Order: sequence, then structure tokens, then C-alpha cells
Amino acid sequence: MRTLQEILFEERSLSTELIETGGEISQELEARIDSLTLDTTDKIDSIGYLLQSLDDAEDRLKKNRDAYRNALTVCENIRERIKTRVKNTMRENGKTKLSGNSFSLSVKKMAPAMEIDESRVPDSYKKIIQIVSIDKEAIKLDVKNGFPVDGVTEREVYGLSVKVS
Repeated sequence: MRTLQEILFEERSLSTELIETGGEISQELEARIDSLTLDTTDKIDSIGYLLQSLDDAEDRLKKNRDAYRNALTVCENIRERIKTRVKNTMRENGKTKLSGNSFSLSVKKMAPAMEIDESRVPDSYKKIIQIVSIDKEAIKLDVKNGFPVDGVTEREVYGLSVKVS
């Protein structure tokens, strides 16, 4: 029988490797999972720890994703504010180019930006965009009530519940 520490170490190792491979399970990795132990209770615990660890890793990655997304937005906003400030200062001072030792900054006229008041634009410039979407809730209800729907088939789905005992 394996100790809890051994199971946890192997689970973390497998979890890390699964994340690094993008979830792809090679034959070697599958063999490692299968060889965790032949004892059913240890194998169940190993699988439970592995799934729990992957859930924890997913939660950490989601939190990091949100933090990185926020940091990215901050960087984008700072960059735009700096560029706008430098551009406005150069225009106010009549400068079109400034040179440093490593960089040069220049202001050039771009294509005009359009500001559109949609309420005043003639109909000839408007187009109707129609979006067709499937009403999945209506389909579920009809199928549940025994009405067949063309193009819809049901397949059995099973979930796995992992609980700490």
C-alpha cells in the first residue's frame, strides 16, 4: 500500500505533466496513471487527488488570467495616455519630430476619423443584419415532452462526482 505522501507526489507530478502537454495523454503518461497502484482504494484516491489538483490548478489559472487581463488593460491605457499626451504636446509646440539617442517620435496626419450620428444617416447607408440562432431551450422542452425534432438526437451523458470522504 502506498503512503498518502507518495500518492500526492505522483499526483502532482502527473498533474504538472498533463498541464504542460496541454491535456494530451501519451501512452507513457497513461501507463503511469494505470500503474499508480493495483489496490482499488489507492487508485480511487489517486484519481480523486489528481482531479482535485487539476481543479485547484484551473482555479489558480483563472485567477491569474483575470489578473493578467487587468494588467494588460492597465498597460494599454497607460500607453494610450502617454501617446496622446506626447502627441498633443508636440502639436501645441509646433513640433512634428523629436529625436533622442535611441528613439525618435513623430506626429503625422492620418486619415480623418468619422464621427457618425446614426440618427441622421440616410436609410440608403443602413443595412439590416439578420441573425439566425437555434432556440435550444424550446428544442429541449419539445424533446422532453416527446415531440421529435428533425436534426436532433439524444445521447446518454454521464457525469463523475468527486467527493472527499
